[in-house]
Amino acid sequence: MVFTNEGRKAILETLLKNDSLPTDISLHLFTNDVTPSISDSYAGGELVEMSGNGYTSIVVARNQWTSAVSNDIVTLSMAEQVFTFTAGTPKTVYGYFITINNNGTRVILCADKFTSPLTVQYEGDKIGIEVVLRPVSA
Repeated sequence: MVFTNEGRKAILETLLKNDSLPTDISLHLFTNDVTPSISDSYAGGELVEMSGNGYTSIVVARNQWTSAVSNDIVTLSMAEQVFTFTAGTPKTVYGYFITINNNGTRVILCADKFTSPLTVQYEGDKIGIEVVLRPVSA
């Protein structure tokens, strides 16, 4: 089976941009030093979500995603999302993950580990995340 470029684009747009779907899309930060795996699950807790220092996950509006096809590669990207923190105990952040609500169950859509971990501790510290989804070879 082959998914055409327009088919792949339509699938991604339907999942992430279609306002009529009842699912929400959220961006989260994780604080354990792991490399995300295809077997990770939200319920399994393999990625430990940050807490404290004013952290809250960010609900990503569907209209913040844009799609494109270039050289037969479909990409979907979103505007930069910024987490702003309050003062507190130093927290090391290793990466981020995106969840969707799938029929009442939160699931991890994708996850990525930063090249180098980031530490937040002070009032006004920020972490900006710009996500670009595109297929890669396994």
